[in-house]
Amino acid sequence: MKKKETIEVKYMKLNTALVIAFAALVAGFLIGNIYSVYKGQSIDGGTAFKRVANPSSGSAAPAVDTSRIQSTEKAVLDNPENTTAWLDLGNLYFDSDQFEKAIGAYSEYVKRFPNNPNAWTDLGVMYRSIGQPVQALEAFNKAIQVDPRHQPSRFNKGIVFLHDMKDPGAAIEAWKELEKLNPNFTAPSGQSLKDLIQNASK
Repeated sequence: MKKKETIEVKYMKLNTALVIAFAALVAGFLIGNIYSVYKGQSIDGGTAFKRVANPSSGSAAPAVDTSRIQSTEKAVLDNPENTTAWLDLGNLYFDSDQFEKAIGAYSEYVKRFPNNPNAWTDLGVMYRSIGQPVQALEAFNKAIQVDPRHQPSRFNKGIVFLHDMKDPGAAIEAWKELEKLNPNFTAPSGQSLKDLIQNASK
């Protein structure tokens, strides 16, 4: 009897371990999806959500999908009017921390298709990454012009004003406009918009 009970206990422990492992796998998948949604469009505490946006940070760049970059570069050379390829190329450069190349690709894309607020926002993040906050703000403002309800661009404006322009008043103003659109907006760090505004007010 004891042997059978021992076997059952071991089986239950194995089942529990498998359930925990599966739950962890699902959680990891969901977190990965959340990260990909925010991509470069939200920056917090002076850094990009997915990766450090300051080239002087010393953070290693992620692995580069060289073959995909090369094929996409060829696609835009073969057909410079291929807006999808320009956007894809910008994203590939973005994801491999090739900031200036990303700026070039995104600029070509928005020149041909200026009505994508996400592309303008990613362009702004890349400008900030090379230490050009004024150009970053211009790109975020373009995103807002395209879509006045675009939340990431308004959030990013606040970050640039606070951390780069050293203008907490302008940051608070940008975030209060965002608060009107979404009072429950949460920064990638988990901070509420209310907390960010309060901290900037100090």
